Amino acid sequence: MVRYSAIGIAIGSAAVIVSMLICAFILTLSDFNETVAEPMSNICLCIGAFVGGLFAALLHKSKGMIIGICVGFIMFLIITVVSLIVSGGGITLNTPLRLVIMSILGAVGGIVGVNRSAKRKMI
Repeated sequence: MVRYSAIGIAIGSAAVIVSMLICAFILTLSDFNETVAEPMSNICLCIGAFVGGLFAALLHKSKGMIIGICVGFIMFLIITVVSLIVSGGGITLNTPLRLVIMSILGAVGGIVGVNRSAKRKMI
């Protein structure tokens, strides 16, 4: 289970990076102000948690919700620690909300991943 979670975290982190690059490109070309950057980054983190939970559950083929929550939680921890080290800022009111949303979307991704990997018989 740990191996599949690690693979899910790696794929989810790659999804965060790709979605952040796309959002940065959109912000560069458009005339949005800086207040849009934080919600866009939260959306990118949620996309990464969903994709990470999805791929971890696709590989494990069972316990999708638990694996997805673990992937979302660990991705949250990694992102939070890195942002605290790099920016030198602190924990904000947005941090607990980000934890809950990333864990929920990781769980949803895990559920979708398990359901996609299950073979269904058509009647």
